[in-house]
Amino acid sequence: MKRRFPVPVRPLFGLIPLLAALPFGGCEVYDPTWLLTVDSAAIYSLARPEYVGRAGGYDFARAVSQGGGAVVVERAKDANILEFDFAVSEIDGALVALPGAMFQGFDLEPGIHEDSTGVSFDEWDLAPKGGYITDAPVPLRVGGLYAVKSRRGPLDRCVHYGKFEVLSLDPDGVVELRAVRNHLCNDRELIPPDKD
Repeated sequence: MKRRFPVPVRPLFGLIPLLAALPFGGCEVYDPTWLLTVDSAAIYSLARPEYVGRAGGYDFARAVSQGGGAVVVERAKDANILEFDFAVSEIDGALVALPGAMFQGFDLEPGIHEDSTGVSFDEWDLAPKGGYITDAPVPLRVGGLYAVKSRRGPLDRCVHYGKFEVLSLDPDGVVELRAVRNHLCNDRELIPPDKD
């Protein structure tokens, strides 16, 4: 009869509890942190042909620090065009945000939640759990604050939360905004936690 294990197994069994404890021990000392990076962007209305090739959407699923979240929605046919969480368009002359879930091909429905509490951009500290609009245009207004629940990221498969404030609405179809995204997976905090 052949031996099943060519090396002595008994000493290895003593390592199993140690190996099993390593990931948990590492989690106890891990301190997740995130840097506050505020991104300013101009988003151009998809309803205007003259803006084809300009940033018409915003992507909270990728890091704002990677050159900003403004993205061009129209891409070459070999590119992934579903790399945004909302796009800007116009309905009856008013600028609106279109949640990514309104576009075919999203496996998770990114959504937008407008704040109605009157809190300021800097004070808004926690994204809501629910109440995100996923299937209808969201009217944009100057000074309006909005939380975004992103689609799942391409690499980490996480949902990311962020917020944006509308700074201006140009009648020529351009929205100026500032945005913050929490890069931690599934974490609804919208400002970095206080450090003691």
